[in-house]
Amino acid sequence: MEDLVYLYRYVDVLLIIFVRILGAIAFLPIIEETKIPRIALVGFSLGISLCVFFKIDVSTSYYDPNLLSYTILIVKETVVGLVMGFVVKIFFQIYPFVGSLLSMQGGLGMSMVMDPTAGTQSTLIGRFYNLGLGAFFVLSGGYHWFIHTLVQSFELIPINQEVFSSNIVMNMINAIGIYFELGLKLAMPIVSIILVIDFAMGILARTVPQMNMFVIGIPLKMLIMFILMVVTIQVISKYNTIIIEHMISTLMNMIQEMRVL
Repeated sequence: MEDLVYLYRYVDVLLIIFVRILGAIAFLPIIEETKIPRIALVGFSLGISLCVFFKIDVSTSYYDPNLLSYTILIVKETVVGLVMGFVVKIFFQIYPFVGSLLSMQGGLGMSMVMDPTAGTQSTLIGRFYNLGLGAFFVLSGGYHWFIHTLVQSFELIPINQEVFSSNIVMNMINAIGIYFELGLKLAMPIVSIILVIDFAMGILARTVPQMNMFVIGIPLKMLIMFILMVVTIQVISKYNTIIIEHMISTLMNMIQEMRVL
């Protein structure tokens, strides 16, 4: 009974907590691509919000009670949640980036398919790798870490605290830089081998003009690329761990930088 009275007294604070969590969870690629019903997403976010509500001391969350200030606070908390979700989404776009590079070099550049879950076009290779990352994120308990970070963000960034320091933009640029770095490190070995094959076939086409390199070259490149993908599958599993670790550190750095001390 006391909990219900406490909840009724600070229901406005619960709404503020709810919009931050909803903004972060709704932006997650796993949530977007699985097309979870809206009511389930709202219910899940509300459940986490209630846990946060009873964990933190909401009685210290003072703010100007007028409607304009409350609306601004709602918008601010929504943006904080969206920024957190966007940082995670950046790292989930690494494999689609790798897939586009491999597809272009491996002769599968025209194999773009409509992904009904994401609502966009994607390459088959990028989709394959990204599904693996999503499964690894779930099986390794990555969602536990994300929910823990959401809860911890209310301790690092109280709802009545100003946010958005000047270093946020630099941290966002740094996250995008890590995105390109990890993607290129993974794709470049295979792309380099395929480029060497292209160079060798170019020399062969000059020395043996009768050989139709267009008929031989594309299937050969596809075969070699698939063989290399199978050979490097163990590397991919270790690379998933690296991506998750960078995701954790980048998100925590972003939360730290959003604090205006």
